Amino acid sequence: MSIQSYEQMVLIPHHYDSHKAPTKKVVVNNSLQFPATDVLASVTVFDLIDINEEESVFSILFSLVLEWRDLNLNYNFLKENKENNIIKDQVYEAMWRPSVQFLLLQAGSRVNELDRHVTVQRRTGATMVGDVA
Repeated sequence: MSIQSYEQMVLIPHHYDSHKAPTKKVVVNNSLQFPATDVLASVTVFDLIDINEEESVFSILFSLVLEWRDLNLNYNFLKENKENNIIKDQVYEAMWRPSVQFLLLQAGSRVNELDRHVTVQRRTGATMVGDVA
């Protein structure tokens, strides 16, 4: 894939607000509605690193996957395999992202991000503008 097409995989409109969850107005039974953004979350625990019974704390290595659909962004050149649709950090920082918080952390501890892998999944049945009749 060329650098130009790679950089333009996700196009952010000038009116886009990365501080607001993505929504699009829809008309349902002649009523204007703004449905909430659904965020699917899945956690996979890879390793239980440490258990401290005295302090009732433990350390784990895990993966957190978040999925949502942002109808306010435009997408180009998406491949069928989402692993080929990696988003650059510059675009990622300009997008709305769900806020993730980990409650009940031990005082002074923090969550270390070892790897961030951001992809775009092509929806089945997607058409190019030129394909629409």
